[in-house]
Amino acid sequence: MVDVTIYDNILKDMCENKVDHFIYSWWQKSVLNKYEYINKEETNNINIYNISDRNIRIIEKRIETYFMPISSVSISTNMFFKKIVTSNHPKLKRWPRETPFDFEKRSSDLEFFPIVLSFPKFELFANIDDNHGTVGYSLIDRGLYENRMTRDEIKSIEFRKSFNYYRLIKTILPNVIWKLLVYISDYIRRLVYTYR
Repeated sequence: MVDVTIYDNILKDMCENKVDHFIYSWWQKSVLNKYEYINKEETNNINIYNISDRNIRIIEKRIETYFMPISSVSISTNMFFKKIVTSNHPKLKRWPRETPFDFEKRSSDLEFFPIVLSFPKFELFANIDDNHGTVGYSLIDRGLYENRMTRDEIKSIEFRKSFNYYRLIKTILPNVIWKLLVYISDYIRRLVYTYR
């Protein structure tokens, strides 16, 4: 979304400010607003945040859930990258081994903090087809990329679900039983991801 010469300035700012992790995509208010509750430093190109235990608690209290300060769409220092890929965290995997998503860490994954985190001050990349919860965010929705296949069509191919059994079961079962079943199925799914 920007001229490539910008990246030299961003990398220079990262080095000068000892940034551990720079998230370069999903540049939208729903992601960035989480960090408005803590102090930041800034350069011409990046906003910089100290993600300490204290600041994690402040953000989680305001948004009333965990958040994802470590992303796979990022640039990290060599040392921080090695810390992530050599860890066996989480012990029970959240995602299949074939995917990169267990690289990403939640604010509740405290062994990876404190870190210095940064975001660009302007959009560097945008997703082709995924709005990520913000209508109009994707390049297709902006009219900047041809819509060859809808996001729902892609999901049905990726997940091979022609019928959503979960939605049907959820409407039949009481909420408490539904939540218990979701918890149990999530635990079993994570066991499978970990030990297969």
